[in-house]
Amino acid sequence: MEWPSPRRMAGYALFALLACCALIVLKFPYGALAERLVAEINATGKVRLSYENYRSRLLSPRLELTGVRVYFPVFESNQPVLFGSIAINPAWDRLLLGKLGVTATAKAFGGTIEVTFEGRQLFRASEPELHITVRALDLAALGLPIQGGQPPRGKASANAEFVSTSQGLIGSGCLWIEGAVLGVQTPLLRGNAIQLQEVEANFNWNGSALDVQ
Repeated sequence: MEWPSPRRMAGYALFALLACCALIVLKFPYGALAERLVAEINATGKVRLSYENYRSRLLSPRLELTGVRVYFPVFESNQPVLFGSIAINPAWDRLLLGKLGVTATAKAFGGTIEVTFEGRQLFRASEPELHITVRALDLAALGLPIQGGQPPRGKASANAEFVSTSQGLIGSGCLWIEGAVLGVQTPLLRGNAIQLQEVEANFNWNGSALDVQ
């Protein structure tokens, strides 16, 4: 019996691998994954999450939830925070550095919120890390309650990094607001607004106290 040439056998192996990957992508139970993810989040009791629909992409392992509502029991109003969509996918840029991670990108309040969780490195133990990036969040859309004044306006952005240690979650970050407008109501400034070009603040969290500069 004559065996196929090494080039042909390599072609067969490559075809089988591609067929297996295509089958996994096409048949992956994204709906069950979305339900399990929401159930695990709601089981914590700290937030309650619901969504209208989910979408997946054929060319990348990506799960996107649309019409997301997040309820925070600590808020007396019980009004949900609405997100247009939340996309969850592997953190490919972290994987190139030898780290396992998941990135969630949410669209809300006219901007985006990106949260990346790094579980561990591939070849050595490491502490879990959390990276948060906020881009151009519309403060007026947030509707922040300000006693005796109008809700602030402007575009807020932020970067923050946290590490989980034996002492708790510690980290630091930076917040800046472009075109900040703060409505105030005092005996001296009644019904007026303070307009600032840019506001920037750095903060540090040591696990129990917040230091803002």
